[in-house]
Amino acid sequence: MLDYESLPSVITVEITAFDGDLFSNPGILTVNLQNVNEAPVFTLAEYNFNVYGSKAGQVVINNLTQFASDPDQNDVLTFLIFPSNPNFFINPSTGAISFTSDYPSSLPKLIRLPVVARDLGNLNDLANITVRINDTNQPPVLTNLPERVQVLENTASGTTVFTVSSQDVDGGDTITYTMQAVNTATQLFSISSAGVISVKSGIILDYESLPSIFYLTIRAFDGQLYSTPANLTIQLINVNEAPRFNPSQFSFTVNEGKAGQILVPSLITYIIDEDANEQFTFSLVPGTNSDRFSIDQSTGAIRFSADYDTDPNRAPNQVTLDVLVRDTGLGFSTGKITLSISNVNQVPMFTNLPKEVQISPDTPAGTVVFTVSFSDPDSLDTLTLNGMFTNTVSSNSFSFNQINGELKYLGLVSIPGHVLQCTLSDGKVTTTAQLNILVYQDPQVTTTLVPTTTTASRELLITNLPQTITIAENVQSQTIVFKVTTSNAVTSPLSFQLQHLNTGDLFAINNDGDVYVTNGAVLDYESLPTLIYLTITANNGAVSSKPVNLTVRLSNVNEPPKFNQSLYSFIIGDAKLGDDLTQTLIPYINDPTSKLFSLASTTYAQYFAINPTTGAIRLATNPPLLPKQVNLTVIVQDSSIGGQTSTAVISLFMNLPPRFTNLPSTVTIPSDTRPRDAIFTVQTTDPNPGDILTLRLITSQSKFGLGSITNDVFVQLGDSFSANESYIIEFSVSDGQKLVNSALTVHVYIPAKTITEIPTSLTTKPTVVDPKTTTSNTVTDSNDSLPLLERPWAITAIIITAVLVPTLIILVAVIICKRRNGHDDRFS
Repeated sequence: MLDYESLPSVITVEITAFDGDLFSNPGILTVNLQNVNEAPVFTLAEYNFNVYGSKAGQVVINNLTQFASDPDQNDVLTFLIFPSNPNFFINPSTGAISFTSDYPSSLPKLIRLPVVARDLGNLNDLANITVRINDTNQPPVLTNLPERVQVLENTASGTTVFTVSSQDVDGGDTITYTMQAVNTATQLFSISSAGVISVKSGIILDYESLPSIFYLTIRAFDGQLYSTPANLTIQLINVNEAPRFNPSQFSFTVNEGKAGQILVPSLITYIIDEDANEQFTFSLVPGTNSDRFSIDQSTGAIRFSADYDTDPNRAPNQVTLDVLVRDTGLGFSTGKITLSISNVNQVPMFTNLPKEVQISPDTPAGTVVFTVSFSDPDSLDTLTLNGMFTNTVSSNSFSFNQINGELKYLGLVSIPGHVLQCTLSDGKVTTTAQLNILVYQDPQVTTTLVPTTTTASRELLITNLPQTITIAENVQSQTIVFKVTTSNAVTSPLSFQLQHLNTGDLFAINNDGDVYVTNGAVLDYESLPTLIYLTITANNGAVSSKPVNLTVRLSNVNEPPKFNQSLYSFIIGDAKLGDDLTQTLIPYINDPTSKLFSLASTTYAQYFAINPTTGAIRLATNPPLLPKQVNLTVIVQDSSIGGQTSTAVISLFMNLPPRFTNLPSTVTIPSDTRPRDAIFTVQTTDPNPGDILTLRLITSQSKFGLGSITNDVFVQLGDSFSANESYIIEFSVSDGQKLVNSALTVHVYIPAKTITEIPTSLTTKPTVVDPKTTTSNTVTDSNDSLPLLERPWAITAIIITAVLVPTLIILVAVIICKRRNGHDDRFS
């Protein structure tokens, strides 16, 4: 582009010819660039200005030179209104426009002035200046204050609390807002220029430490005048805050031990709850090894639920427990407690000592007459067994193998009584026990004579042993299972001794010979040997009987399945219809046989279902109301005939999300809907009773508002619709933990009688709207607001049509008649 203003005025070009082989000598072409006058240019085709008042000499526009330019340097522009308007004067140099006299009130308030910018070469450009004449500026009016709103404590920073709206009769004014506070509210809340009041960034609305009521004084400002101040009262609503562990994870080092041993005395000191005077309830969340522990619901004290041995083959030495704590408001959280359980070295023990064995001197030499058995609860310990006789005679009569514990009879017996002192060591702890060996002469070959008694009178026999009896498992303590009878001929009372050969002390015998179950013994078929061997000896004060065996056979009895605990707690994240809320319950049952799970008929059970095979619980239907803690009673039944059962309470902690009951939806409204008229009422509900719901309008457009109390959707003051159009209004509802969104679609239609026509521009230049340079909202001709049939040109067209159409009809009828008459005359 040859632009005189940006290029040199003389341009030199070197030209060379070429014939395909040779180049000519270069020649010089000099081009003198001459300046041509270019027309000035307005930056836009349309400008809009508002003016308040219309007195003579009052300036409407200060300067137009900022909107017009000329490409030619040092060109001088002259401004004029063309055609001229007697009510306005324009400064030809600056383009400043002012009233020539007081503007008559009878004339239109919307005037379009065609303004020409002309340079010294008489080239010009045209722009339309639209002036809206307003009466004396009136202050804006707050339309939705005073008001009282509620805000939940702990509402997030940036959350909108309230949106102030106002009305200004002086159309086109830009309204901003200011806020003052009676107390500390300005430190907590901020107001934007658009009137949006929100929680300040970084602020925590803590009900316990802040006032419960805040008072804000709001004013609207149109650039010149303030509105009458009005108050917004904000009430801070207390929300139950869940207790929490501080820290969320902590560890304890404890020793292994017996059932009931306290590991953690209390967890209350580790709990923080912002709500005063709360009482806490603790429970263990089911998990790996959690059944080995119990927790006090009131204090959180943790104990072993059964004897705990950290031997690698029995129990781990580190366990992490998930502990749930809830307060009286049913708020809850969990913490992780890691227990490092130290192994305590346990004493090795003889399992069949101390004991007394009796052998006949006729026993063949080399016979193993007894085997010492032993064990160590610590499976990794290495045990050392030693045995020593108390005299050398015994060493000649018996041999003891310190590897396998076998005692052999050598046959060289000279004394009836022998004592083997045994020691057992795991390298840290040593235990001792004694084996008494009695070599007795068979009574049938006894040669010793006692003058005062007979052999029969000296012998004491147990007459109904040896014998094997069968008893059912789980027989109660103190139950007599057998009665021993003897051949006692002596009047002195009898006494009995009973020894267990392969178990602990499960049975005892009284002086009447009654064998009974010892107090506290549990005859469990699943954990004890099927055959229990007992040795019984009788004594009448003079002689003792031979030890004889009583064998007890345990028979299995069907037992009901049992839960390891009576209460289990599960924290549910998202409770979705059909999803499993809990894992299988089989690990919490002590019966290995097949089971059948079912739910007892309790409150809210109708909304849940349970897998009869695994016990997994799921949400079966959407409940209308559901507390945050639901207790379900689970019944477990075994597969045997008779179907014995047991129960446990499954406590589900869950927060179901709130719901919109009438969204998404669509409404249709006319364009002349009045501001503040409700067009829709948003309805919400929450399955969890007691939840406080917060409904918010989150759409980005501002033509619609939401009532803070009624939840009515309405058209904002000052907003209007100019065409058939649709809007999507988005809403959110929150219960403080879960947030749900939905939308309302609004279709706007313009009734036929109010459709307006776009007025023709005073210039043929295309209109370009630049939001950066437009000084106010675009306005239209005053006739644009009239209905179509009430506009002057429309009325004129209707009148002309009403006159011309009948005239044309009559004229056509006359012509047809004349032609028909002429035809008749010609052929008559």
